[in-house]
Amino acid sequence: MGLRLRIRTTGLLVTAAFMLLIGGTQQTAAAQDGLTTATDTVSTPQSNKESKSQGPRVSGQVTRLLFKEPRTLDELTDELSGRAVLQLRYTGDVGGVSQSGPGSSVTKAVADLRRDTVARWDAEPLVYMAVLDGKLPADATRTLSQAGVAVKYFASDTSMIDQLPKGTLTAATKATRAREAELAKAGVPAPEPKRDSLSTQRPKADGSGDGDVSTLSKVHPWSPIGATMQAWVYPDGPQDDDYPNTFYHQFQWNDRADLDAFGDDFGYEHNVSLYNEDDISGWTRPYCAPWDSIVYDEYENFWAAWDVWAFKWNAVSYGWDIPGEAAPYWDWDDVTDPCNKIDFSVGIGYPQELSPDTAYSFWIYAMDGDQDSSPMEMGAQKLSNDCNNLGMDPGSSCMGLNANREGSGTELIVNKSREWTVPGCVGWYDGNPSYTRNGELFCPANG
Repeated sequence: MGLRLRIRTTGLLVTAAFMLLIGGTQQTAAAQDGLTTATDTVSTPQSNKESKSQGPRVSGQVTRLLFKEPRTLDELTDELSGRAVLQLRYTGDVGGVSQSGPGSSVTKAVADLRRDTVARWDAEPLVYMAVLDGKLPADATRTLSQAGVAVKYFASDTSMIDQLPKGTLTAATKATRAREAELAKAGVPAPEPKRDSLSTQRPKADGSGDGDVSTLSKVHPWSPIGATMQAWVYPDGPQDDDYPNTFYHQFQWNDRADLDAFGDDFGYEHNVSLYNEDDISGWTRPYCAPWDSIVYDEYENFWAAWDVWAFKWNAVSYGWDIPGEAAPYWDWDDVTDPCNKIDFSVGIGYPQELSPDTAYSFWIYAMDGDQDSSPMEMGAQKLSNDCNNLGMDPGSSCMGLNANREGSGTELIVNKSREWTVPGCVGWYDGNPSYTRNGELFCPANG
């Protein structure tokens, strides 16, 4: 049993644990060669909430690897043998991130990514980026650098790990497609999107779904014409019981003019927010009230939770069939968000790279939260692409910094006042929303 207190000072999360231990020990294995291996973990006492985010901790430094030539999963397993892998990223016609958490071997990290992608596309992706726990020794750094790998070290709690130099995603996408074409000659398939149309998903006022349906229309020309969201418990899914709470989204624009309405320097974010109505503190991140951490646990007292064991940008696993040229990203930056809200959202840096009459998808695998259900809200957002001005690829920490820029806006898909909850499913077409319970119509049953 124990009590965890999180204290925030100038953006830095400091975790202090006050423990009552009976016959227990805390062990810290020494990292070999200055880099944490898959067996080098810290056994951290659990709180009375048995929070998964208080499991093995991440080292003070991490290593980011950018592969000039994207690696196959087998190549990655050999090249990073013995290393503890925090994150693997892939791009191309599909993309995403797989995170297995601290203390995971490259074998486990690759197995998690393989299970997800093969189940979805019957093919394995090529990895262009990996984040390792700890700092590589000098000889390993030289070997990787000679093999065309950009090696860089960061403090484990900094957002800079997620900030890629402008052009990185474009280069990685081109390199991925070139390598896929090369492998195709040897009969190795590449992941290909499997697309559906949302044109038949229009809600009907005939009793299907639980929500009232009105004859509205979307407000903003840049907004998608249709969207769906499914949220359910999927313990036998690609991430097993580590991240069983699953979100699956689709959205579609019908006209090129709607996509062109974004202009040259704006991005798009597709947002779903969960709320903890018991928390009425009114505080905003990163300065949450102490009881947000002790009583409510600011990232876990929802139906789905962020696995914040070191840094937010690696709090979930996710993927999409959005092309790399459009620069999709996981929206983890929650500074100034209310402490009683948590988002599971994805952004697109260059929405003009998308195609009309095409249903794009993204999915998020999240840790199980402390609540059986949570009130939810959904929205579509046009926001300033300020990453361009900073010399970075689009990402959560630099999009929308100019929040009041003329041309920005939000299309509300589901208002929180409807009192719809997750798990559950939402359909939305041209301003008309509907809600369906799990196990009914197109809404998956909870596992």
